[in-house]
Amino acid sequence: MKKITFFFLLVFSISCTDLDTLVAEIAKENIMESEYVGLSGVKSSQYQNFQKLKLIATDEELVNLKTHKNSVVRTYVYLSLIDRARIKPSAAFAEALAYNEHFSKTSACQILSSDVCTEIYFKELNSSQGSTKEMVKMDSLILSNMEGDHLLLYMALNGKKQEEKHDERIKSLALDHHNASAIFYLVENKVAVDSSKLKESIQAIITKGGIGTEPAEELQQIFDSLNNKHTDCDTVFEFGEELPVFKGGDMALLKYNMAKIIPIIGEANKRTGNLIARLYYSLIISKEGKVVEADILSNVDTQLEKKLISALKNMPDWIPGKVDGQYECMKITYPISCIKWE
Repeated sequence: MKKITFFFLLVFSISCTDLDTLVAEIAKENIMESEYVGLSGVKSSQYQNFQKLKLIATDEELVNLKTHKNSVVRTYVYLSLIDRARIKPSAAFAEALAYNEHFSKTSACQILSSDVCTEIYFKELNSSQGSTKEMVKMDSLILSNMEGDHLLLYMALNGKKQEEKHDERIKSLALDHHNASAIFYLVENKVAVDSSKLKESIQAIITKGGIGTEPAEELQQIFDSLNNKHTDCDTVFEFGEELPVFKGGDMALLKYNMAKIIPIIGEANKRTGNLIARLYYSLIISKEGKVVEADILSNVDTQLEKKLISALKNMPDWIPGKVDGQYECMKITYPISCIKWE
């Protein structure tokens, strides 16, 4: 009887030591890896450690490891518990939110940034047995707890319609935290919002940059449409007793052109090697003094034309033109003499 007890204790001790050693190795590597890594597709030792962890750790041991100080260890533990159906993905996600550290992750030959919550989310998203109910719960947790430009905010908002109870939070993400995904969500789902604050947030995002060319252009289009909202220009005049005047006069307009228009032309000169010495543009100024339409009358390439029109539509308000004593929509044409860029 004593020999059997001693043998059991010896096996148990080795098992514990093996688990401790395995966890220490995972923490030391401190990176999450796919099964094969590198250009040559070498079998990942870290991935093998993950498989061993799932094999030798008991449910109780995994539960105890949920509070491990290393985020990669915690990620592997949660994924293992989900695989064993010992915890629901949304419950794991909620627990992980309390200490959602970032870590590096390799996939093939790419090195990416991830975190515990992101790995739990995508595991459920990509699972053949994934639950819509679980995804909804995680989306709710994301909207309630995450800020900034976290990838999961994009996942929770892009192409989805959330419950109305989340609208105020999404407005806060858009207006207070300048989150582009939240802005797109509000516009696509026609959620009522203060247009002036929305424009301020869009400007802040575009100025900060780093969101990619396509999203920036989409935001600019939203900004332009907000500028043009509630403007009735069914009739456009080209003559009147008073033409539209840029606020501050010709000198202020010259300064705007020097600051916003000519640098764009300078960039195009460098890009194409062609010198644009003079350029004409036309504007339609609304009754409220807003630029509602802009057109480049000179022959320029499409890329330059888009940038110039965007800059012209972002002009400050003008003093509108008058016809028979009434403010009316009016079309005006202006030339720009471009300086030579070295």
